[in-house]
Amino acid sequence: MKSSLNLGKVHDIGIFIHYSWLFIFLIVAWSLATDMFPYYYPELTTKTYWIIGIISALLLFVSVLLHELSHSIAAKYSGIKVSSITLFFFGGVATIDEEGISPMKEMMIALVGPLFSIVFGMIFYLIMLLMKTNVLFPSETALVSIISAIAFYLSRINLILAFFNMIPAYPLDGGRVLRAFLWGWTNDIKKATMIASKGGKWFGILLIVIGVLNVLFFNFGGLWFIFLGFFLYMIAGAGYQQVIIKQELEIPIKDFITKKFEKVSLNESIAEIMKKAINSKTPQDTSTPENALALQNAFIVIDKNKVKGIIKIKKLNELSDEKKKSLKAKDVVEVVPLLNQSANAYNAFNIMMRTHNSILPVVNNKQEIIGIVEGNKIINYLNVKLGKSSE
Repeated sequence: MKSSLNLGKVHDIGIFIHYSWLFIFLIVAWSLATDMFPYYYPELTTKTYWIIGIISALLLFVSVLLHELSHSIAAKYSGIKVSSITLFFFGGVATIDEEGISPMKEMMIALVGPLFSIVFGMIFYLIMLLMKTNVLFPSETALVSIISAIAFYLSRINLILAFFNMIPAYPLDGGRVLRAFLWGWTNDIKKATMIASKGGKWFGILLIVIGVLNVLFFNFGGLWFIFLGFFLYMIAGAGYQQVIIKQELEIPIKDFITKKFEKVSLNESIAEIMKKAINSKTPQDTSTPENALALQNAFIVIDKNKVKGIIKIKKLNELSDEKKKSLKAKDVVEVVPLLNQSANAYNAFNIMMRTHNSILPVVNNKQEIIGIVEGNKIINYLNVKLGKSSE
């Protein structure tokens, strides 16, 4: 996830925030400090507007994070594995292992987020009412206005988040509910996703049209609608494509295993490995183990027939001549996920996309290496299958 910042883990779920959030944070803080808060709370100072604008923008991020975490925790309690959440400006995308998911489980997981946002919004609404009735503070003070302003914004934005997400446009929560319903009705997840994703695309187009009309009448808030519309349109299409890919790749990984590969020991020097790499770079003949490296561009590091990781030739080329002479394989080895021989091609594809590794070692139940899987083979297979299915 090179376009995202790693914020750590919650309940063993990796939390990432897309870098676009920095831009959104600044825009939200600016619009609150210069427009919304001065309009509803004219008694505060410019400095105070900026302080509560920044606080409110941060709490918007917390609201979106909790919304997505509610989905993920519900999924985990349903027996569905969730590895990570990436937060975008309007919500988030969870990386969910769909193995074992059913229409009922998907509907329940989808509904949890909006319900949480409604409850969260109502809590802040009650806080705002308490501030207005002076229950917690005996008299009208600047602190009362500050807390009231923040609570007012968070109550409204969480309710908007809930109702916006319930629009039946995939991949919004409402679109996932629609897909779950259609999936259960037709027993065809491909058809259900196609219909729900079309709804997402049409909704994205509608937002773009609304945004363009606003901009034409000099309401530049319409830019938000255009940005959001384009984003939803692309994600909706990607969601359908993912289902197609999953169906095509639900085949045994054994069909993609390459048993000819280069391997080195932990104590081999980088100079020795580089010499092997140079000698094996003969693309005219890749039929032997020595020349297989010309295709895979990496060495598998083995210790007592157990995989310790991989060494990428590209990384070795970046080392200085001095380091190539002094370092050994164990000093530069990269740990990579191991793929069990019972896995399918979709498992491998998902891991490669998530970890940015184009090569995965395949092991047996004793964790002994039996071969490797290269991303190029899976991609080529997909191109052929999707090309045929599109005809």
